[in-house]
Amino acid sequence: MLNIGIAGLGFMGMIHYLAYEKLKGVKVAAVCETDAKKLAGDWRSIKGNFGPAGTMMDLSKLGRYSELEKLLADPKIDCVDICLPPAAHALFFPAWLLAAVVQPINALSFVTDGIHWGTGDFRYLRNAMFVATGAGALGLWGIEAAGIASLLWVWIVTDGWIVIRSAAGVLRVWPGIGAAPLAQPDRTPGLAASATGRGDAVPVHE
Repeated sequence: MLNIGIAGLGFMGMIHYLAYEKLKGVKVAAVCETDAKKLAGDWRSIKGNFGPAGTMMDLSKLGRYSELEKLLADPKIDCVDICLPPAAHALFFPAWLLAAVVQPINALSFVTDGIHWGTGDFRYLRNAMFVATGAGALGLWGIEAAGIASLLWVWIVTDGWIVIRSAAGVLRVWPGIGAAPLAQPDRTPGLAASATGRGDAVPVHE
């Protein structure tokens, strides 16, 4: 069961809540709203240009938070559905910007992962993943230990994990640290032969 937390109980927040009630395998476990009446279940002020109008709702079995940080810190929540008005988007902009900037680096790690996989460099790929994941886990533990409930810091740690993975992959390919497969000419013909699907090796070097 996927536990959802909804941030923002405006019209879209209400529509998402009603939609989740009809889905199997998910449930709304918590809501976050600064309006005390909405947080108490009085949604009669909610209206939109389509769909149903708000009504009285029983939220007694849900976690109810007036601060987003507390919703993010709830260990029961697997996913947060952000349904905030445009005026509140500035709160999330630093985390979104950081995520967008690092995504090209994340794509680079997929490229180097493919090179390691294709050249049979499985041990290095495994070790690089262990190091990156260990560093990321320590970072997340540090955030929790320091009592920091911030989406920005979660993304900072995630981006650190991405950078470590990408750096390890790139350095293995170029300049080729350790027993880099692409730096070993004796392995290249076999790789080319495997790529063609034939037993005869295809020379790729003069």
